[in-house]
Amino acid sequence: MKQYHSLHNYTHQDIQKRINFTTIGIACILIGIGAFLLTATSTTEKGSNLDIFRICAGSFCILAALYQLGFRSLHWVYLPTGSSIRKRSVYYNPYQQAELSKRLEAYIRPEELPANDEKKPMKLDLLYTKDKSFASFQLFEYTSYLYTPASEICYLKDEQAKAFVEAFAHN
Repeated sequence: MKQYHSLHNYTHQDIQKRINFTTIGIACILIGIGAFLLTATSTTEKGSNLDIFRICAGSFCILAALYQLGFRSLHWVYLPTGSSIRKRSVYYNPYQQAELSKRLEAYIRPEELPANDEKKPMKLDLLYTKDKSFASFQLFEYTSYLYTPASEICYLKDEQAKAFVEAFAHN
């Protein structure tokens, strides 16, 4: 059996992680709101339900901001256009194998498609840009409780990428 690189572990030279300034701006606003809610003085009696709500809301805002900064401050970008990368997986059952092969013939040579004589479920993983100027895909087949790569990674650009994304990503 032929071994292939996985789309999840192997990146294209034109794709890099970049700082998402929108997310950082939202996080800063949340920190400001949280700090205001935590430090605002109450005009009502101490220990009221309004004070408890204010403290909880302020804490939630600060925790949400920390989550944004820790886990969402970077995103994948296609360098030539600056467009962000989207990910999608499309699953096919064994009875859709002929249809999948027919649809992929425009983008990959038929001899490169997996034979799938045993009628295993297939998965098509896609990475594409928001502006549809770049796309990459790879077929995986289900074996031994895991999806293993069944084809090489295929990279598409410009009009070919746009046609592929419109055909597969919005099913």
